[in-house]
Amino acid sequence: MSQKRFVIVFLATSVVLISIYAWVFHEQFGAPVAAEYWVGQARTVKAATATTVVGNKVLVVAGSSGLFGIDSAVMEAEVHRPVINMALHAGLSMDWLLKYADENSKNGDVIFMPLEYEYFVSDFFLPSAWMSTPVVAWDSDYFYRLDLIQKIQFATSMAPSEVAANMIAKLNRTNVLAQFPDRAIIPLVKLLNNFERQTDSTDVYSYLNMDLHGDIKGSCHTHPPSSIENESYFLSPGSQVNPATLSALVSASKKMEAQGKRLIVGFQPIALNSVTTQHWFGFKSSEIESSLRTAGLRVLGSPSDYYFNTTDFFDTPYHLNCDARSVRSKLLGKQLHTALQ
Repeated sequence: MSQKRFVIVFLATSVVLISIYAWVFHEQFGAPVAAEYWVGQARTVKAATATTVVGNKVLVVAGSSGLFGIDSAVMEAEVHRPVINMALHAGLSMDWLLKYADENSKNGDVIFMPLEYEYFVSDFFLPSAWMSTPVVAWDSDYFYRLDLIQKIQFATSMAPSEVAANMIAKLNRTNVLAQFPDRAIIPLVKLLNNFERQTDSTDVYSYLNMDLHGDIKGSCHTHPPSSIENESYFLSPGSQVNPATLSALVSASKKMEAQGKRLIVGFQPIALNSVTTQHWFGFKSSEIESSLRTAGLRVLGSPSDYYFNTTDFFDTPYHLNCDARSVRSKLLGKQLHTALQ
């Protein structure tokens, strides 16, 4: 075989194989794979709740430190406007959160984002292993909203073996759902009807375990893991604020301002422990605040405002128990009321 013919055959074969893989990659979406389905269900319920609120409202958008760490009724009493807890899971990417906040807000609304520290110091725009599973299972729209370069990055972040396993699960959907019925996509009307009944759920991590504000219920006990004593919240002495995060927040803030909205950034609750009481931790958290303010963003409070004892946490170093979240929410409400004057 001549060299020219070899190159032609090689290129043609490559095109065919890439085309086949692209088709398989596309077809995997909607596969009933192991994923955080409750996050998708909670997202849908919270979005529907936000649309029913009359008047200017406050939307709290963050990871699960916001989901567990906000008492919306307490905040409402201080800020004097409706508060909806839109917080979900810190595994969701920054661009996902910003899109979610924008889609569910309107002219006159305040989007308050008390983000987890990892959003500030990590590159949350690179595809993660956690993010790929919910996108495959229940949010393929996220993938199709990406630009070409981002689509390629997302596709190459998934191993071919993972894509193949997803495809097998989709082809074997009936058997998979018979074994794991919680992986079924619940129709919107049924999902909302289930939520409106406000029946108690035995599972803390369930859309059925949220109140009408979107706050998690039943988090009044204290049993955080022993690792809380050494939790560093993704900070280290060498941590730096990620420029992509700052750029995205500034861009989103300007876009929302043009729509008559206000974006205000805040900070997660932190457990006082052997790491967070060290000088470098306070310096780095203050450095995050300084970077946000220097970039021209609206910032609520300071990181040191939201330090709590380890006994104030529910089941992880991120999730306050119900008493502590009320204390935090009262403070946030007062600060937000002042900021909106």
